[in-house]
Amino acid sequence: MRHASLRTLWFYLVLALLWLGIATWLYQEQKRQQRQDQESQRAQGRVLINTIASSIRSQSGLAMFQPERLEAILKEVAAEPGVLALALFDDAGKTVASTGQVEKLAQAPEGDTLENWTEETLQLWSPVRIGEIPWHRPGPRGPFGPLGPGRGLMRRGEDRGPWAPREDWRPPPPPPDTNFFLTVLIPLKSLQQSVAAWVRLRLLVGAMSFLLLLVMAFGWRASVRGAALRSSLALAEEQNRMLQEMNLAASGLAHETKNPLNVVRMAAQTLAGESPPPDWQDKVRLIADEVDRLDARINEWLAFSRPRQPKLQPVELGSLEEEVRTLVSLDAEEKGVHLDLRPNKAVVEADREMLRQLLFNLLLNGVQAVEQGGTLAVNVEKQKDGNVTLSVEDDGVGVSPENRDKLFTPYFTTRQDGSGLGLAICRRIALAHGWRLRYEPRTPQGSIFLLEGIAAADREK
Repeated sequence: MRHASLRTLWFYLVLALLWLGIATWLYQEQKRQQRQDQESQRAQGRVLINTIASSIRSQSGLAMFQPERLEAILKEVAAEPGVLALALFDDAGKTVASTGQVEKLAQAPEGDTLENWTEETLQLWSPVRIGEIPWHRPGPRGPFGPLGPGRGLMRRGEDRGPWAPREDWRPPPPPPDTNFFLTVLIPLKSLQQSVAAWVRLRLLVGAMSFLLLLVMAFGWRASVRGAALRSSLALAEEQNRMLQEMNLAASGLAHETKNPLNVVRMAAQTLAGESPPPDWQDKVRLIADEVDRLDARINEWLAFSRPRQPKLQPVELGSLEEEVRTLVSLDAEEKGVHLDLRPNKAVVEADREMLRQLLFNLLLNGVQAVEQGGTLAVNVEKQKDGNVTLSVEDDGVGVSPENRDKLFTPYFTTRQDGSGLGLAICRRIALAHGWRLRYEPRTPQGSIFLLEGIAAADREK
């Protein structure tokens, strides 16, 4: 048994560790999947913002870098379902162009990551370096004018404008670069839905794994209990076989003992009939009484140990109670006990002789339990389920709480002259019929023995 308990403990420990490993793996997989989804979202955002920055730079190179046109480009991109807001900031943090839900935009990134993550949005930044916009500035015509040799156009190899005089022309300084920051705000609804779907899937896998391990634990427990039960049943069968053999041996010994007792009793009666000397008469009477008492004990033992298989038949409880009243009336009259057996017409299915012995034992036990002039009552009550309950009540001293669990144990008695087999025989008879015999204390004093579950016959008198 101890080894089985240790095996069970180790098995439960292995299952717990296995579940812990599965839970840890699912948690790590969820984290990995979440990072992968975030990286995918970040990559899509970077592609979007780089595309817009390239468009802005290309238009700058074509001298089309105008705020109105930039606003139109940003609005066209912001109309896509995956964009909440777009904005272009200069070095001073001034908004050059913006569109969408600009109130949700942060003015600067957190740290050096050029991105801000919140529960609902992702904001990305991208630096955009744009040269000064080429301009067209009207001025005085040169000596050649628009109709000069070059017709107002720069010839190949010339590096001056057609309007500038040849002798005072100077090359323009290189245009200075200007730094801008382009930012885009992307909703994370799709990412949240993906994360929620993966969480539900892994929770389902975790729950199914837990249920599987739980089934394995219960299966192991059932197998261990089954093995223990089979072992207990085998031991009980062996003990039952030994008890049956001992019972047969004891019954045979009891029968063998009755024969010598009958011889002794007959010899005592013969001596008493032959007028023995006065000093022998008491001894002869004592021998006869002790033989009768021993014979009664042997009969009780045989009644208790004999296998009982009831032969069911309709039994009228009213007539059976009157028979039992006659049997116990002599003992009741000696103590002045009032027997209250109310007339009834109940008919039950039972073995008449066995029920008669049960009722006799209960009434005799009640007569012996009450004080001088006490009362003993028998009640019969039909229950809602159609069965009959028979109760025997007395106003005696009752049974102490510490002795109530021992009442139906063989050879337990609180009387010096009791055998301790009367109530045990009653319980065996009740069990053979499928009835329930139990004890209840009576208020204010006394005892109640309830015989429940007696099947009523199909007919009533």
